[in-house]
Amino acid sequence: MIKESLLIPYQAAPLPDASVILVLAPHPDDEVFGCGGGMALHVASGGAVHVVLVTAGDSGGDSTMRLAESAGAARILGYPAPECWGLPDRGVEYGEYLVQRIMEKISTSNATLLYAPSLWENHPDHRAVALAALEALRRHGQCGLMAYEVSAPLRPNRLIDITSVFGKKQEAAACFPSQLAKQRYDRQIFGLEAFRTYTLPPEVLSAEGYEYYPAEELCRGAVHFLQSEYQRQHAEGLIFLPGNSPLVSVMIRSMDRPELDDALNSVAAQTWPHVEVVVVNAKGVGHRRLPAWCGRFPLSFVDSKEPVPRSRAANVAIEHASGKYLLFLDDDDVVDPDHLAFLVATLEAADETVVAYSGVRGLHRGDQKQNEEIVFADPEASFAKLLLRNVIPIHAPLFPACLLETGARFDEGFHVYEDWDFWLQLARKAPFVFTGHVSATYFMGGSSGVCPFGSSSTTQADATFALYAKWMGIIGPQELLGISALFRTSERGCIGLARDIEERNSMISERDRQLYDFACEVAARKAEIDELYRSKSWRFTAPLRWFNQKLRGK
Repeated sequence: MIKESLLIPYQAAPLPDASVILVLAPHPDDEVFGCGGGMALHVASGGAVHVVLVTAGDSGGDSTMRLAESAGAARILGYPAPECWGLPDRGVEYGEYLVQRIMEKISTSNATLLYAPSLWENHPDHRAVALAALEALRRHGQCGLMAYEVSAPLRPNRLIDITSVFGKKQEAAACFPSQLAKQRYDRQIFGLEAFRTYTLPPEVLSAEGYEYYPAEELCRGAVHFLQSEYQRQHAEGLIFLPGNSPLVSVMIRSMDRPELDDALNSVAAQTWPHVEVVVVNAKGVGHRRLPAWCGRFPLSFVDSKEPVPRSRAANVAIEHASGKYLLFLDDDDVVDPDHLAFLVATLEAADETVVAYSGVRGLHRGDQKQNEEIVFADPEASFAKLLLRNVIPIHAPLFPACLLETGARFDEGFHVYEDWDFWLQLARKAPFVFTGHVSATYFMGGSSGVCPFGSSSTTQADATFALYAKWMGIIGPQELLGISALFRTSERGCIGLARDIEERNSMISERDRQLYDFACEVAARKAEIDELYRSKSWRFTAPLRWFNQKLRGK
């Protein structure tokens, strides 16, 4: 949980340890209003305070009078009369002359702590002195900075309790009647110092706020001085705007099923803050119009006057997606609220381009099996394993859009298992990394007519055959060896895998049985794979037959 103490101190801090202190004031009176309390405390602890007035303040009144007023305040606070450089009032410029003069003064005075206006100041002379002081300190390397506030509040990282010397500061401030007659600077400054006690204990009645940076931070450029408040808070993890997080495109191919509302609602509930939704009308005429927003996320509806095949609809969605990361969601499935957050975190943490995927729970919708849950969560989805079997539902992976630059697209010749083919394309380009979470739901036996994890069917057998017909002409020897090694090193072994397949499949088509018998006649495998050939599932054993033919050069 983010605490306020990361934004502003909740305890008063001691003054930085310094025996010689140099104070830069753009005009006479800035030194007292800005850091009079701090100077009084340094003097009280035995520190030597030297004040330089960069201008004589002649634009704001008689310069002789103003210098005398500063000298009177110095006597009250206990340091010598200020030195005046006499630069033109409202004409102070940040540049090499001023930087080098400040450096020289730091060196000749042996100061180890410099007080100067903050960059938050409104007056141009104040800002010029602030910039020059910062650069002089960076070059010098042996002097810290206390940036003070006069004409504008700063963002303090150090609050100094000046309760004990507040009376002296009031008396010193009264030494500037020429300025107080024009504006009650004292009331404004004292009011700000009272407000600075807001986060401090009740016994603190007045506090000066500073931005403090030790010499080592200034020397290595670790100062947030030139950053905006937003930049500072964002860098420290205190603020997070959606526009600065990677955009995720959620792509839905819609047949306008009633379950589409559930799918969209699950996207609207995502905790990841930067999402766009792309819905492609795959139904054609008669699809309902969708709103322009999915919760707080923009929704783009890509309409069509005719039915669009599954693979073509997926490619259309890709063409209309603009996210850094892309995810497909079928219109009858749902994702958990943290689904995208887990996936993006995995992608952002990787040292290379990867595809992140989650586990998915499989549920039956609307029948007596609706309470039975099967979890699909393979933690090692390699190219070899994916070629043997599609172990990843379509809404499990989040992939970088940059992988599409390699030419990966949905094969529009496939009307079934088009996602399986697409994952194989991506797996040849980037490793798949598991999030370790089950964060999505796949409803089995839906109206899509295809269940990639269900029982075998003629349609699925034909689709499997077509997929392998394509990939057997693509994979190389090294990938084929990887597939063979996968079977040899399987923890359960081929016999155990065959047993699992046997349990998953209670029926097999006559066509599949004939194909199985034919394969047994023309191929001979090692003893440990023989048991697998006696499986009753063509869909799961077809890969082995193809691999055997490939290895034997057939």
